[in-house]
Amino acid sequence: MRFKTLKSIEQGQYSKLLRQFETQFIYPLGDETFNICHGLSSGQYYDFFNSLGQAEFFVLEEKDAILGMGCAVLREVSHGGKCQRFWYLCDFKLHRSARGKGFFVRLLVKKLLSYYLKSNKILAVNMSPPDNNWLTKKIESAFFFLRINTRAIYFYEWSVDEYHRVWLSNQALLSRYALYTNVGSKDIVINGEIRPIYHLVDKNHASINLLNHRPVKLDALSSNPKAMVMLSTSDESVRIELKSNRVSSNYTAH
Repeated sequence: MRFKTLKSIEQGQYSKLLRQFETQFIYPLGDETFNICHGLSSGQYYDFFNSLGQAEFFVLEEKDAILGMGCAVLREVSHGGKCQRFWYLCDFKLHRSARGKGFFVRLLVKKLLSYYLKSNKILAVNMSPPDNNWLTKKIESAFFFLRINTRAIYFYEWSVDEYHRVWLSNQALLSRYALYTNVGSKDIVINGEIRPIYHLVDKNHASINLLNHRPVKLDALSSNPKAMVMLSTSDESVRIELKSNRVSSNYTAH
């Protein structure tokens, strides 16, 4: 049993199965829980990832049952007047029965050379807390010959009403960001209720790298009271400034 790469002609038959598989992965959110829903509008799991760049999808299955999934996206972004290419590894999930058996590491070993020939930079986010991140430790051990930089990522999530209050006390900081959304292609489900996500993105970054997306005005959120506003940052100065105004992150990842 091993991960296989989905061919384009296979993706249609797996879309519904992947969307069903991801519903079992539930994460804490304060006193509530949430899971992620991809492809709500079109029914196609792949839409969000394809919008990021050249996406490659993986499935781990046994006797027609899906036990794992994942995606690698070759992204191109502009920074400092230069175009940079990097791999973004995302949405890797394993059923409990398949964990601890080295499936992810073997997949990375298999793909490493072909990925390296296209870009020597790989980015991944793991939602486990930094002080108990077994996957990061395993990757650092398996790929000891590579330079791996890990840093904490702070996630902030607010309801519409909560965000309005945060905005009032942090206008100087938050005015540097604009709101963007992936509604319909990637949504959050809190306690079984679908809640669209609006992401705070640095305006300079967005002006270069989100040319196909339009920012959402803050006033528009008032008409969508079930929406969630999210900010993710690895910038310590942002975390410190928010903390000075008594705004703490909901959780920390790597």
